[in-house]
Amino acid sequence: MRLFTETELETAKIENAVYDEHSDCWDFTVRHNDIAYTFSTYELGHPEDTSGEEIAFIVQKIMLTMENKSIPKVEIKRKFEVNLGSIANVNLVNLNKEEVKQPEKNRFLVHNRVGDESFFSESEVLEKENIHVILDKVKMTWEFGRYNKSDEWFSNYQEVRVEGKRIALTKDDEGTRWEYLEELPQSNNLEFNGMITRAMLIGIGAISKYNVHLLLNADKMTWNYGPDNEDGGWLGEGRQIYIQGIGVSLGNKETTEGGYTWEYL
Repeated sequence: MRLFTETELETAKIENAVYDEHSDCWDFTVRHNDIAYTFSTYELGHPEDTSGEEIAFIVQKIMLTMENKSIPKVEIKRKFEVNLGSIANVNLVNLNKEEVKQPEKNRFLVHNRVGDESFFSESEVLEKENIHVILDKVKMTWEFGRYNKSDEWFSNYQEVRVEGKRIALTKDDEGTRWEYLEELPQSNNLEFNGMITRAMLIGIGAISKYNVHLLLNADKMTWNYGPDNEDGGWLGEGRQIYIQGIGVSLGNKETTEGGYTWEYL
């Protein structure tokens, strides 16, 4: 992850600022290389008591802590020196041979992205950095991948969701194991009940300050607010967000049955 530098911020522009008198919170949208960055801060006072210079200072201070998403991410490839064991330095004619079995394309389940609500769907979110876990469906073992940032969220048992499947990860003296708790979700409907985070938003959008409850019916392709929805200020109509790790577009067209239309991205 490459954070912004002061030189790169020379071409960044403050596009929008909203102040909420109820919470004393500022919400900013800053655009750089046609990418919008949104964030909130409580470091500024009321707009009547705040100068443009103070706003610029705080915005730059926060932007310097954010990832510059316009810089292409380079996948790190490594070279491994393989331990040949008993076949090292032995005449090839004297070695036993066995025909190679091609790896199964669908042998592995993999999660390689930020540890958000879609991964920790069975518990509180424990890690916001990248989580890379690889589950072997033949050996029923699992391991951390090369892009895993932290393993502090795991002790000896953790329930997670990988590729839409509810799974238990375990580790003991005999090694790692995993098992299906639920082969497939009970329903293909989508539901979100919590705080809208910046990682869930696609494009420009305000951050939720209170609980948002969204119910998406995948059979009728309609959505509505659930009974636990508290944030009347965060309007989902017309927004694009991730729910359970799936990108969706929440339409603003009302249906005759109530609710709104939606579609997968």
